[in-house]
Amino acid sequence: MSENRHLKIVRVHEQGRDIRSFDLLPEDAAGSHGVAFIPGQVAVLRVGEEPPAYFAFAGAPEDRELAILVKRTIGASVALFEMKAGDQIELIDVAGHGFDLDRLHHRDLVLVAMGTGVAPLRSALRHVLQRKDEFGKLVVLYGARTPDDFCYRDETDAWEDAGVELRQVISRPGDHDWSGPTGYVQSLLDHVLPDLDSPVALVCGSREMIAQTRGRLEQMGFPAEAILTNYKREHGTYVSHGTHETYTSHHPPRNHIGDYQFVAPNPCFCLHNLQNVGGSKLSIWCFTGFTVFR
Repeated sequence: MSENRHLKIVRVHEQGRDIRSFDLLPEDAAGSHGVAFIPGQVAVLRVGEEPPAYFAFAGAPEDRELAILVKRTIGASVALFEMKAGDQIELIDVAGHGFDLDRLHHRDLVLVAMGTGVAPLRSALRHVLQRKDEFGKLVVLYGARTPDDFCYRDETDAWEDAGVELRQVISRPGDHDWSGPTGYVQSLLDHVLPDLDSPVALVCGSREMIAQTRGRLEQMGFPAEAILTNYKREHGTYVSHGTHETYTSHHPPRNHIGDYQFVAPNPCFCLHNLQNVGGSKLSIWCFTGFTVFR
C-alpha cells in the first residue's frame, strides 16, 4: 500500500463467544472498498493508541466491503471489539502471502479451520463460490471448542445450498446440546478425503493444529505442495491466520515450546516489549490464533 487509509465501521455482527465481525469501508471509497488483497492475507490495522494489530480478511476481494473477525482479548482487539458503526480505524498495510487460488482451478478443495481461523478460509470460500464452475468439490471442516464458538452460523446453510459439504466438530461438548461429532477438526479428514479426486487442503488454525493437520494429511498420502496454509516461515517471519511475527532475537527462533515460546489462543497480533534477556529482546506477540512469548 502506498498510503494509509481510514476505514469506517459500517456494521458489527455478534459471532461466537466474545467474537464479533466488522464490515468496513474506506472513507474515500467510491462504491466498493478498492483495497487490493487475495484470500488469506491480513489487514494491518491501527486502533486508537494501541500498537498496530493484524486481522485476517474475512471477506472476498470482490465483496463491496472489507470484513474482519475480532475476538476480545488484549490490546487492539479489546479497543476494536467495543467500537460501533460509524467509528473509524486505520488500515496501515496488507500482509501475508495468502492463497493463490488461481492455480487451483478444477481441483477439489478441502478448507480446514479451527476457531477464528475460519476468517481467512471464509475469504477463500466466498471468492471460490463466485466462480464455482472453475473448481471441483468444496469441503469445509470447521472445529471449535463449543457450539457457541462457531462463527458465521447465519451463513452455513447458504454454503451448503451452494454445494459445499460442511462438517463441524467441537472439542469440549460439556453440557451443550450437541449431537454432532466431538474431537479435533483434523479427525474429520478420514471421513471426506477418500471421496475426493486430487484434492488440495487449505488449513488455518493454531500452529499446533496446522502441524497436526499437515502430519495427518501426509500420512494419508497428501503431497506437500497440496497442503496450503497462510502460515509461513521465511527469513525470520511467521505468518499464520494471515498474521505474522518478526523475531527480534539475535539467535534463530525456537520453533517449539520449551526454549523461548509458549502458545495460547488469542485473536489478534500486537507487540509488547518487556525486557532484554541474554541479548534477546523478550516480547509478547499476540496472534490471531495464539500468543507467542519470546
